[in-house]
Amino acid sequence: REEPAIDTSNAVGGIEVCFDEPIKDRNSGLNVKAGCQTLDGAGSLAWVRMRYADPKGDLGRIERQQQYVRLMIGEILNWQTLVNPFRQLSIVNAVLSSVLVDEDSGPLAVGRLGLGMGRIATGSGEVASVPTLEGDNWANGQWVLKWDPEESAQLFSSMGAGTPQSATDDRE
Repeated sequence: REEPAIDTSNAVGGIEVCFDEPIKDRNSGLNVKAGCQTLDGAGSLAWVRMRYADPKGDLGRIERQQQYVRLMIGEILNWQTLVNPFRQLSIVNAVLSSVLVDEDSGPLAVGRLGLGMGRIATGSGEVASVPTLEGDNWANGQWVLKWDPEESAQLFSSMGAGTPQSATDDRE
């Protein structure tokens, strides 16, 4: 059996992604030309996983993962899916094989997850990453990301959470 992300991407017929320049990343396996193209399952997974060829590193990877979710939900909700029961079945099976929920999760919790994903795809939901400080931040001889203490505290507060220790911890 393939990776669930590959199965899901293939079930919708791939996703369209536009590239400003060609990318060949041996670590992820991504090999694309400049311009817009449809990535199949393996190409989608390589695109989402790529980080070494991205100047933003892991932050770029996170952005692509968020974009991937929006693109996938958009494909799932498009008219071609709504009118084709075979496509629907293929997508449902692929999505169900890629989602793992706690045994205490009931249909209501799974339904809320689906509605939340739908809101993200339509632009009415929110996706966020922890705000980080600009500049060179070094710890233990390597470059690291440091959370912006004020902005990350605001983000966690807006979600109803307390401020995690690492958001206020200034230790290296």
